Amino acid sequence: MRKRILTAFLVVAIAISVVSERAAAQFAGGGAFSGILDYLRSVTVNIIPAVTNTYDLGSSAKAWKKVFSYTVSSPTMITPINIDSDADGVTDFKIKNDEFSPNVTLTKQVGSASNRFLQGEFYDFGVIGNFYAPNGIEFTGGEKIYQSKDGYINIDGILISSGLTGALPVIAGKNTKASILPKLFIEPINALTNGTTSTNIGYIDATPAGEWTGTDADIASSTATDMYKEGSASLRVYITDNASANDTVINPLGGGDQDWSNNEYVGFWFYSSISLAAGDLKFRIVDSGAGNSDTNFPAVVGGQWTWVTIDISAIANTSKDVVTDIAILYAVDVGSMVMYLDFMAKWDVTDAFALAQMPVTDGILSMLTVLEAAAGANDFTTKTEYTNYFIDYTNQKLVVITDESANTALITYAY
Repeated sequence: MRKRILTAFLVVAIAISVVSERAAAQFAGGGAFSGILDYLRSVTVNIIPAVTNTYDLGSSAKAWKKVFSYTVSSPTMITPINIDSDADGVTDFKIKNDEFSPNVTLTKQVGSASNRFLQGEFYDFGVIGNFYAPNGIEFTGGEKIYQSKDGYINIDGILISSGLTGALPVIAGKNTKASILPKLFIEPINALTNGTTSTNIGYIDATPAGEWTGTDADIASSTATDMYKEGSASLRVYITDNASANDTVINPLGGGDQDWSNNEYVGFWFYSSISLAAGDLKFRIVDSGAGNSDTNFPAVVGGQWTWVTIDISAIANTSKDVVTDIAILYAVDVGSMVMYLDFMAKWDVTDAFALAQMPVTDGILSMLTVLEAAAGANDFTTKTEYTNYFIDYTNQKLVVITDESANTALITYAY
């Protein structure tokens, strides 16, 4: 019996010795664990689990810091997946909840000018910032581009758009050719009014710097013939870093005091070099008896012309019946900036007529009027924008400037 036990023990000892020699040969140096590490550093074979879809590499509590792989293929990959494309330790892209997106907005791109994707299909093509298309875009099936106020579509190629829905703000490249068929609307406007009763447009003329002045050297006004929305010039206002909150640029109404009682709105074209929050600027009415009445500007996106309508209906008539001055108040110190104002008007709501559609900016094609009375010549007369009428783009209305009380109008515009 002892011999059998001794023989068995010797067999086991010899087997262990053989395995140990093989392990030492396989994982030489520093012990078995060190040898395993060395082996994993220079794997020359496939590493395959014994059973498919059973074992994990890491866990939700203990994840591998980085995985470097030429190809990743998995039908059931668990998100989120963070992609560090330049191996700098910072996530560039992420995949989470069926969404592939950059980790930080407006810092990464997919594709480049030299390495571009051949084609792509999008269910909803939303543009928040700028979209650049050097080779043009073609829309023929009623596709839409959703475009924010602060963005433009930059095209340096050919745009063919026979089915595009909505307005398309475009900054043209040197090779741009645009063929756009907008939606048109022809709308009758009956029972026009006499705009001369309440509508006034004489606040910014061809030389506005002569009418508007800053409170001090930190707010300087000038006439801008190189930057205007309508006519041949606009009012340019420079605000320096030294300007303080509540500084103003003021128009003392050289033509005399005005009665703004029963008037509800002031509107104008406005351009700011920076984006502004609501209330950063205010429109001021100075009344000889009531003093100052201030109304907030709305939020404005920098770098583009915007139609701004100021609602002054909440100001009591007794606080605007003897208006001596109007002003733009630099209410919040937002730093240095440049702003432009063009075509300013004030009007009464009775001279504003609702439109069925919101016209695109500068989308008025024509306004024709005809005498309503049966007697006399009932010929059509062409009216001129900013002379006989203008569009309040905030409230979707046409406002008459001249006396149109005897006429009916037919207006054609793009929307």
